[in-house]
Amino acid sequence: MDFINDLFAQLLDAKAEMLVGVLCIVVGYVCRKVAVFPNRFIPLVCLVVGGIAYPLIVPTGQISYATSHPDVRSVIIGLIIGFMVWTLHKALLKPLEEKLPWLKGFLDGNNGDSDPKAFKKSDFPDSATKPTTDKLIE
Repeated sequence: MDFINDLFAQLLDAKAEMLVGVLCIVVGYVCRKVAVFPNRFIPLVCLVVGGIAYPLIVPTGQISYATSHPDVRSVIIGLIIGFMVWTLHKALLKPLEEKLPWLKGFLDGNNGDSDPKAFKKSDFPDSATKPTTDKLIE
């Protein structure tokens, strides 16, 4: 129980940038576990979450009011944090997942990581099938 209390105390003492980074990682892994959410949109989700969460979390006293448009500056910083988290995941955590098979199995979602046909879009025909002429859009 002390470990959990210490963990929450450290999170509460962390700066806004670290909290947004951890939030982006958690949201990315949650999106990865959702079967219908394609992995190619996870970087976009990290950018959007960073851009939305940082202006909400950052203390107002941290931004100088002499800066023009401090809200726009906060959104841009959040976007940069989201991009950095995605890049660090791609460079550090992804190779770690490949080397540790139990970690890959634990974090692997059913949305196309292990099986390319797990997430199949029905609105796009396979290249092997011939197009039908009975449903032409006029």
